[in-house]
Amino acid sequence: MRRYLSLTPRAEADLDAHFIYLSQKADIETALRFDTAAFASFERLCETPFVGSERQYLNTSLSDLRIWYVDGFDRYLIFYRVLDEALLIVRVLPSSRDVNSVMSDETIN
Repeated sequence: MRRYLSLTPRAEADLDAHFIYLSQKADIETALRFDTAAFASFERLCETPFVGSERQYLNTSLSDLRIWYVDGFDRYLIFYRVLDEALLIVRVLPSSRDVNSVMSDETIN
């Protein structure tokens, strides 16, 4: 069953921030390729949602969160939740970030 795609406001803000960063530090073409790759990766996850691995977090509300990467931009990690009919993108973070610290305050409705 193919799930529909849903993004949290924080995931949308993450994507915007990465686009701005890449357009300033690299070029607009790289930022556009990242955006395209991110959404292609999301669509792949909608089709095969359990491909990502589960991680353990101190924040127990994240217990069923899975992790995958943006295809072609392996430094960027996709944190997502598989729901009955949807795939919820929770965050998109660079792997250089202290993920446990960032995710410790995360709340998901």
